[in-house]
Amino acid sequence: LILFEESCKENDYPGDILLYWKGFLQKRLKKFSAAYGHFKKLESLFPQSSLMPTALFESSMLAYRQFKRYEQARDGFIRLINHFPGEPQSALAQFYLAELYENVFDSLNTAIDNYRLFLDAFPDHPLALKAFKRLTFLYFKTDRYEEAITLLGVNLNKHGSDSTVVVLIDSMANVLEKKFKKYEFAARSYILLASQLPTNEQTPYYLYRAARIYLKFLKDTARARNICNRLSKNFAESPYAEKCKLLLKQAIKK
Repeated sequence: LILFEESCKENDYPGDILLYWKGFLQKRLKKFSAAYGHFKKLESLFPQSSLMPTALFESSMLAYRQFKRYEQARDGFIRLINHFPGEPQSALAQFYLAELYENVFDSLNTAIDNYRLFLDAFPDHPLALKAFKRLTFLYFKTDRYEEAITLLGVNLNKHGSDSTVVVLIDSMANVLEKKFKKYEFAARSYILLASQLPTNEQTPYYLYRAARIYLKFLKDTARARNICNRLSKNFAESPYAEKCKLLLKQAIKK
């Protein structure tokens, strides 16, 4: 670090660059207090610097992750989002602001709003998949099932190839059916999975579960029959096709 400072002085580097690299190196050395001080000094002395968004993000993340100064981190993220909306750090600030509201402040509806803002503004960001899964989970956790299903329907084509998304939806559908008795939402979740995975080995199972819910709990025989017909047509050899036929026969007998 001393050699670096001497090199900067010899080459007459601007003060903001010197402070940024001091902060960066101290952070790499895990000297977080010193790093934080350099970033904050840059913010104070060089508010017009092109490095200002980076310094603000770094100091806010240090406040969040290292010092547990959550209000300070929140305020830094909000300042970054509001004053530097076009900078790459703004996307990260939006994501971690949502995370703060979710995990620290226990303000789930505010977390939902911020994850939605993140996904709307940065749909192709590397953190978009993580934000999508967290937002889906929060919708279910706050009983906002209609919004959860809508979100899944809009985004499943984009994220459906990720196996963890499929597991998430499968688990949610199971919980909706068996624990919360939200049969309509459970059935729609299974239909979404079947539509996204038309040739998957699990698809007959998803169709069968949806048909069973429509028949047994929602008393919608027509909808159940349509699903069973789809199952028989596309997966005639599956044991679930036969189970679907038995379901319909039992319903007719009753």
